[in-house]
Amino acid sequence: RPFTRLGMSYTIDKSSTAFASQQTEDFFRAFQFTDTFTGSNSYSGLVRSKVTPSLTFNTVNNPFQPSSGRSFTALLEFAGGPLGGSLSFYKPFVEAKWFKPVNKGRNVLAIRGQFSYVSGYGGLKVPVFDRIFTGGEDSIRGFDLRLISPLALVTQGTTADVPSLSPSGAPVVNPEDGTVETVQKSTYNS
Repeated sequence: RPFTRLGMSYTIDKSSTAFASQQTEDFFRAFQFTDTFTGSNSYSGLVRSKVTPSLTFNTVNNPFQPSSGRSFTALLEFAGGPLGGSLSFYKPFVEAKWFKPVNKGRNVLAIRGQFSYVSGYGGLKVPVFDRIFTGGEDSIRGFDLRLISPLALVTQGTTADVPSLSPSGAPVVNPEDGTVETVQKSTYNS
């Protein structure tokens, strides 16, 4: 039967991130953020203290096999600030569903929409495990689970000794021993 519900929850947790390979660590390091306690980039000992107020309105006739009605949910995760912890971010979330019987009740037309956004505040970025990853059967079909995600450009550099060239383009030769002088050159690949 139809209902409207107001809710409020509070969560506190402490988390750390371990890396299975160097490539994984390089990827996640691109998402580094500043820890409020140490002022350094960190993936361990992060304390998340958050409050989540929510509102739900529902007239769906059956939660498992709906054939009519609508549902609306809105919530806002708020972490840090006066709640303490080492993370500061906010994340609103809105979801709407609508069900209508068609073909004399033999089929159901269903529409679902979701919106979410996350942003840090107080000079802090959102940690990677609180960012939005979507994809899969329950969100965007045609994409693997959690495939649509924030992207990171990972740059790797190499350094090599190359011959030093004169303005005319000829190698510079050391007059004392006759060897070609070299300089270090760095190249970066993304």
